[in-house]
Amino acid sequence: MSSNETLKTIINEFLSILNNDIAKNSLVFDGSNLRFKIENNYPSSLEIAKKIFKTINELLNGEIEIKLTSCKLKNTFFYFDYDNYLRDYEYYKDAFTNSNIIILDFETKILFKEIDEEFTIEKADMFNYVQHRELQEFLISKNEFTPYHDNLSKQFVIIGKEKGAFHIGYNLLEKRKISNEDIKPFIEELKTEFVKKEFIQFFKDVIINSIHSTDIKDRFFELTKSLKLLLNLTAKDYESYVLDFAIDKIKSKFKEERNKYFESLEKSIDTVSKQIVSFPLTFGATAFASYQVKDKPWILILIVIAYLLYTFIAFKVLSITDYNILCLKSDVKKEEDEIKNGYEKVYADFKEDFIKIWTKIRKLEGLVLILKWILSLLFIIFLLFALVQIFNPVASDKKEKISVETQNINIIVKEKKHPKEN
Repeated sequence: MSSNETLKTIINEFLSILNNDIAKNSLVFDGSNLRFKIENNYPSSLEIAKKIFKTINELLNGEIEIKLTSCKLKNTFFYFDYDNYLRDYEYYKDAFTNSNIIILDFETKILFKEIDEEFTIEKADMFNYVQHRELQEFLISKNEFTPYHDNLSKQFVIIGKEKGAFHIGYNLLEKRKISNEDIKPFIEELKTEFVKKEFIQFFKDVIINSIHSTDIKDRFFELTKSLKLLLNLTAKDYESYVLDFAIDKIKSKFKEERNKYFESLEKSIDTVSKQIVSFPLTFGATAFASYQVKDKPWILILIVIAYLLYTFIAFKVLSITDYNILCLKSDVKKEEDEIKNGYEKVYADFKEDFIKIWTKIRKLEGLVLILKWILSLLFIIFLLFALVQIFNPVASDKKEKISVETQNINIIVKEKKHPKEN
């Protein structure tokens, strides 16, 4: 049997004595000592009591007096009633989860919270009072939330954006039922959210708007009681704030991205424009050079090879432009989908810009395709021209032999006289 089980067994034996073997009308509690009369099984009952408490006084007529704070059992606290439990908070607050806590409230029912026991509705007041005090200490300790605390009047102050200073009173011995629901998860959620300064301010404003009509002395009780609702309201306000902030950020970012998209398109258009200008010049120069050397096939072949290389390079340049367009389309599509699906309001503002970008992209794609066809057609035309010149030269370009009849041609030779012979 584990140590926890042993403790539980001993405690249950003592509680059985209180339920079955004592005179209920004999109970007297002076704030520290509990006195009662044992009617049945006195020796065994006394022995069990001595296992649990250090200070036990045997009185007359079967009565004994036990000092409840003298418990010998590890991590175990005994309280006569709920008031006694509330007043002793400072002693068990840090060990609540890992402790056995017993409230001997005979007007209703003995409450026994075991070590590591989970929350139950039956013991809701025990659990939630601890959380109530923990919440109060947490909020007071946060200067961002509570700039001023008056320990004497049991009040602290928060500052709202619109209504200014707002006083919240609290009661350390709060007996009222806070909730039948475990409030610990909501307090843990609050602690997590308090790392966000904006959330703290929204939380303060929600508190002020929700409990401003409540008496000052009851405000912290209402805060704790309504904590779940207050957190939900704050979460909605905070999410709206974050969403608006995100929308502004998205708008600013897209304006930058939009300019980059247009710049990328302009660069691609500039690259294609250079190709358009170079096509007629290159083809004209090549055709002229080919015509000048049409009677020299080997030079003509070199020109064809050179034009082929030019065409290859031109295709490569256009392919790079194609790739740039493909990447641009992917980026624009991703950006458009993210904004359309996540921020419909933003998408409406930039819908016209997306239409312009997609129109330019489609026109640029069409232009590149046309240039590829023209480039291919020009090379085919030039190749056919070169083949005709190499393998089927034009007849007028061949050298012709001239034959002349010489039988009727008389050649007269005159001798030139020397001047001295005259």
